[in-house]
Amino acid sequence: MEINQAILNHFQRDEQDAVTALTDKLTEALQAVTLNALNWRTLRFVQAARHLYKPRSVVLSPIQYVELNRFFLEQYGKSLTNTALQKFRSSVEDYQAHLDMLGLKDFQLRQPVTLGHAFRKIFLCAL
Repeated sequence: MEINQAILNHFQRDEQDAVTALTDKLTEALQAVTLNALNWRTLRFVQAARHLYKPRSVVLSPIQYVELNRFFLEQYGKSLTNTALQKFRSSVEDYQAHLDMLGLKDFQLRQPVTLGHAFRKIFLCAL
């Protein structure tokens, strides 16, 4: 957020009102990029599912990423008792756990990996 001349002029005229207005803008900006999930595990699942869902050819802005995550969170919250969704979550979490165990990120699977690099990753994870 940029503090421009208009904000500074407002501050000079009415300090309290300017601070309140700036605080309101900061609150709005934070709410625009904040995701509320039941817990960290759910947020991690939603982010992994979103990453698997979005085609590589599609480029999203940061706000679009947040909106897509927010949509997935809302839909997941509405379907907590859906058995198929719970199986899918379990599969995504297993996939993520395997990546974590190997010290890899999902995007790295789309890049060529040498045998030496793979052995180094596995060796470092074993330490």
